[in-house]
Amino acid sequence: MDKALFKVGNLVRGFAKILEGSSVKQGIHDGDTVSVVVDGSSSIRFLGVDTPEVSFGYPKLDNDPDGGDGGKWLSISNEKFQKYLAKPFDSQHSDSQKYKDALGSKLVSYLEDKLNANTAKNHHDLAMKAQRKLERIVEADVQERENQNMKFRFFMAFAFEILDRYGRFLCYLDRDNNPQERQGRISYSERMLETGFAAPYFIWPNLNPFMKSGSIVEAVPDINNFQETINKSKRLCDARNFVKKARDLKIGIFNKSTLLLLSLFELRYLARRGLPDRYVLDMSVAKPKLISPVRYHEIKNIEDRLFIPEEYAPLFKEHGYEVEL
Repeated sequence: MDKALFKVGNLVRGFAKILEGSSVKQGIHDGDTVSVVVDGSSSIRFLGVDTPEVSFGYPKLDNDPDGGDGGKWLSISNEKFQKYLAKPFDSQHSDSQKYKDALGSKLVSYLEDKLNANTAKNHHDLAMKAQRKLERIVEADVQERENQNMKFRFFMAFAFEILDRYGRFLCYLDRDNNPQERQGRISYSERMLETGFAAPYFIWPNLNPFMKSGSIVEAVPDINNFQETINKSKRLCDARNFVKKARDLKIGIFNKSTLLLLSLFELRYLARRGLPDRYVLDMSVAKPKLISPVRYHEIKNIEDRLFIPEEYAPLFKEHGYEVEL
């Protein structure tokens, strides 16, 4: 099915149709409003978390023997992905030295410790487990609603950005709950962190409901009271603690026998032959600096990383944050 929403460069495009069962006259509310439903498939990308990829676009390599898979979406378990992720910096790729230079020797060394013949299979196996875990969580909510003779539907909570580059909604998702049920409920993002099958991926400013704020400017944490600002958000603290506990219990992606080798966004930028493109703040220190995108790995614990898109770096500088290249 075609996508209802998509991006062309920085422009969002989409398709819709008049509400089913309605005539043109019934569908048009006034001179500038039409009641519609989206025409095509729509997806939701959970905010605040990242899980292993089931499939991704295979890199465009000049030495691809088949010559036609570059850019195609393939299963991460595909033999070609297995070979590529074992040696993405191999000299057989003509751009390897240039790519390594761009990443920097420290990041390349960090990545090479994770790359071997089992990297792709390990990633895919954990992706399937994460998918099954989410299926069971949602199925349990659907079943509960059926037992109550109630309609099941999702509730979406958006942050600052509504769509990602693939036309997917960016939001926190949960079952639609009445006021009595909301007490103590956490979103599917948080529940996946609790299971250990999702890694945190805190990208500023899309931190609602982990950290509620008003305008973009108001959302910048006060550099002189950084820890106080971060720690006053119970949901952000709880989310980070879910990750710490999962690591201590060695469950999900932290399981000793199936420990996730290559992180989720690492696979993505390697497959694109690209670079990390977000600065990062260390939430475990009192007065953090904006760390260069290629140095994200220097913050050991993934739950302590707060990623800052490059376009927002000047705003943080205006608020007293220094850049550490």
